[in-house]
Amino acid sequence: MKRKSVVAIVATLIAGVFFWSQLKTDQPSLSAQDYAAQGVAAFKASNLEEAKRLFELQLKAADSDSSKGVAYYNIGTVVIRMNDRSYALQCFENATKSAPKYVPAWLNLGMVRTDSGDATGAEAAFTAGLQLAPNDPMLLYRRGLLLFRSGNTSRGLQDLKSAVSIDSRLLRDLDPAIARELQ
Repeated sequence: MKRKSVVAIVATLIAGVFFWSQLKTDQPSLSAQDYAAQGVAAFKASNLEEAKRLFELQLKAADSDSSKGVAYYNIGTVVIRMNDRSYALQCFENATKSAPKYVPAWLNLGMVRTDSGDATGAEAAFTAGLQLAPNDPMLLYRRGLLLFRSGNTSRGLQDLKSAVSIDSRLLRDLDPAIARELQ
């Protein structure tokens, strides 16, 4: 065999071993942003397992608490679609701890807590989000529904009115009985 052929074969083998070891160990070799972009593409393609794997790599590659918070949020969003509410709850709690100013994490934490029957925790999450973004229509809407259904109709209607005044499309999603209360 010629020397150039042997060198080419060895170089190809080394590159292959390196590539395989990166896949096998899932060690970050890209930036957190690159993994996030790939994860979003996989999520949009409904390839949830791949999206979860990529967002977990995003978390490993994250170099700041806020970046970790976004990665936890992304993982939580995927696992909700995979019907793993327990893991989603853990992810959104980690997201709000790592990136306490990341409003979407507070919204999703409140929604998962609502679904799990933790009305007190859900209200606290929605309220924390509203402290950061007082005019966020989804936070107002979700907290309003929670309060209304929990028996605090006055405060619930107040939040729902505020939400609908910001985004009138939310009115069509309301139960007709609640919608009548707003008019």
